[in-house]
Amino acid sequence: MLKGYKPCHQLKILSNEHLSDVSFVLKTLRGETGNKRCKTAIPARKLILSISSPVFLKMFHGKMEESSDSIELPDCEHDGLLEMLRYIYTDQANLTSDNVIQVLYLANKYVLNTLAEKCIEYLVNNLETLDAFFILKTAKMSGQKDLEEKCWEVIVTTQRKR
Repeated sequence: MLKGYKPCHQLKILSNEHLSDVSFVLKTLRGETGNKRCKTAIPARKLILSISSPVFLKMFHGKMEESSDSIELPDCEHDGLLEMLRYIYTDQANLTSDNVIQVLYLANKYVLNTLAEKCIEYLVNNLETLDAFFILKTAKMSGQKDLEEKCWEVIVTTQRKR
């Protein structure tokens, strides 16, 4: 988190193209039917990303330094990336049922352990029967034993009620 800055200032820094030195480019679906493919760019600061994540540190300042100012991320969604960046800049995340899985994926990918913990906590506290099998798969893939146990608890409890 940027010390001394209010969250509103931090978000202005996040969304300001003039203060950025890197952009993450995502493929998104647009249009009324959601079938048009286009690219969107989310600007960021390499320094802030590098301070927050050892993966970004290696990416921007390691032996195989990324010299491009535009990085394509084919494995990520706009809302998930934006929420991860919000967390990096403000130490706050607005997790929802629509973005939490993507944010968890990105938190694990970029070794943002405290963000991953917040995602797991959100999932455990908001786990519903219909989501349990889907979340169970995610928990197993990311090695989240506590979340996996909670999924099984919800599944077993639901079966007993029938």
